Parts: sequence; C-alpha cells; structure tokens
Amino acid sequence: APNNLRFAKVFVNRVWHRLMGAGIVEPIHDWEGRDASHPEMLDYLAYELLTHNFDMNHVVRVIMTSNAYDRAA
Repeated sequence: APNNLRFAKVFVNRVWHRLMGAGIVEPIHDWEGRDASHPEMLDYLAYELLTHNFDMNHVVRVIMTSNAYDRAA
C-alpha cells in the first residue's frame, strides 16, 4: 500500500546497509525495540521511495550522490 511507511523504511534501510555497510536501524532483520541512528534521514529516504513509485534506482542514486556516501570509511 502506498501509505505503508514501515515497508518503505525497512526497504531503504536494507539498501542503505548494502551500500554503506551498516543500516540506519541495526540489526536490519530485527526492528523491534530499536531506534534509528538518524530517524530524519530514514524518513526522508522512505518518502523518496514512496513519492517516486517505489523506484529502487532513485533511492540508490540519492544515497550514492549524498555527502555521507562520499565520506571516507
């Protein structure tokens, strides 16, 4: 459903984990009782996914062109 924010957040967290090596919410497979390290960023990426018709390539592009992705490990 387009208003299912939980799915969008879990999805972008997994994409973030794949690209960055760690999720915004860890562990990525168990969210119960866990807080996001950067909740505003998680909300923003979920919003981007929802407003771009669940286009994974768009979310990957947003992450890969971010300052966070450009930083050294």
